[in-house]
Amino acid sequence: MDLGVLVMENIILFTMMTLFFTMMPGPDFALVMKTTLAGGRKAGIYTAWGISAGLIIHTLFAILGLSALIAQSIYLFEMVKYIGAAYLSYLGIKSFIEKPKQDDMLEKEEESAPSKKQAISFFGEAVLANVLNPKVILFYLTFIPQFVNLEKAAMPQFIMLGSIYVMLTFIWFSLLAYLLNHVKKLFASKTFQERIQKVTGILLISFGIKLVLSDR
Repeated sequence: MDLGVLVMENIILFTMMTLFFTMMPGPDFALVMKTTLAGGRKAGIYTAWGISAGLIIHTLFAILGLSALIAQSIYLFEMVKYIGAAYLSYLGIKSFIEKPKQDDMLEKEEESAPSKKQAISFFGEAVLANVLNPKVILFYLTFIPQFVNLEKAAMPQFIMLGSIYVMLTFIWFSLLAYLLNHVKKLFASKTFQERIQKVTGILLISFGIKLVLSDR
């Protein structure tokens, strides 16, 4: 079989399966939902950038062998798992207790860009939440290698597949931020804002608990 065709088949299958994996609701989904409904589309975009940056870090860790080191060490893996769970729970509690803006403030700030401090906060929260998710580490170690053609150089393929994952993730969560912002416009009230913040807070806390209770 032609190796070029085989690689292309792998790329197409990988893209389809990765897109499905990316679109499944999880901590990243809840985080984009939280920031978009609280701060608007641009806040969601900053979160999408942060999630993508976290995946770039995971890609580098995998290439350098650090992901394998963490996965093989029970202590390191459990440490990352519990820190990640604690951080998700912190974000959830923060979302749950935050007070929403008044209705008139929501209307005025509908299309306003977040301040530099807010943008850094949205971006940084997303990076940390993604980097501290051990499930992503396992994704890089178990899922991606299945699409690497062992008869060709592995590292360039791994970089390419990791880049596809990063791009699909950014595109999906940017689109999600756009869609959620339209939902926010339809229900731009303090009551809706308060309820949805509590829902996203509960989701993030539940993902943190699920992470603690999960096995490898």
